[in-house]
Amino acid sequence: MMSRFLFPAALFLFLLQVTCAKPPVRMPAEEVPRPLPPQVSEFVPRKVYDLNIIPAWEGVLQSLRETNMPLTVRDRDKGILRTDYIKGGEIRRMGKAFSTRYKYNIFLFRESEQRTILNVRCLYEVKERNGQSFRNANDLYLDEVILLEKELYRIIESTLSGAEASSAPGVKAEGKEKASAIPEAPEPKALPPVSSRESQTPPPPAKGETATSPRPEQKAEATMPQPIIYLVTRKNANLRERPSTRSKILLTLKAGRKVEKIQESGNWVQVRIWETTTGWIFKDLLQEAPP
Repeated sequence: MMSRFLFPAALFLFLLQVTCAKPPVRMPAEEVPRPLPPQVSEFVPRKVYDLNIIPAWEGVLQSLRETNMPLTVRDRDKGILRTDYIKGGEIRRMGKAFSTRYKYNIFLFRESEQRTILNVRCLYEVKERNGQSFRNANDLYLDEVILLEKELYRIIESTLSGAEASSAPGVKAEGKEKASAIPEAPEPKALPPVSSRESQTPPPPAKGETATSPRPEQKAEATMPQPIIYLVTRKNANLRERPSTRSKILLTLKAGRKVEKIQESGNWVQVRIWETTTGWIFKDLLQEAPP
């Protein structure tokens, strides 16, 4: 009897809970800044240049140096250049502030000997101001990525176009034509030949004159003064730095040692022992060596 009333009551309570229960709360998806409407510049990037890959590579490096872009990868064999991250501006979307940064990957391909292909790719990243890490936002900010790529294309094109114009065949041919248009200096006229007889035999003397043979020029020989050589007469003769008994002793010479006189000062004689060693000896300890 009781079971007949319990089942309908339980069913009633279950239906009451289902109808009065609140729907489950769904967590909102992560909010990300939405991209601005496309604002693509009218500039059309040029990607093919009539240049050898080496001058094209140097031109790209020059463009990056002029804009102070830091490089992290520079591989000329593979034709790859990669810049470091560059700080971008701050973006506000949906009441939130986002920091931005970007970097470039630059590729150079050699299509032929005098033809190079340029390809620029920008990696664009954003994060919330108080966020911990950046995340890729190329798909969300495609218009900003295109503008940044076109800006670098424009900078590089200004350099490579100048290099391309200077290496054009027409410019080289024009330079050659200008060089050929300069008149050459006339060659000097050759003098009439002189007979071997006139060049070797002097003219005959006139009447009343006698032929004289030329005398050889006499050059004055420079006579070098002979050095004066002294002999040390006593053993243990002191060679001093200055002409004084209080001066420093440089060497002690043995009797019979030959020295070359330089000059005299009172009772002292300055002598040379070797080419780089000189000193003073008391005059009474020396005598002139026999010739």
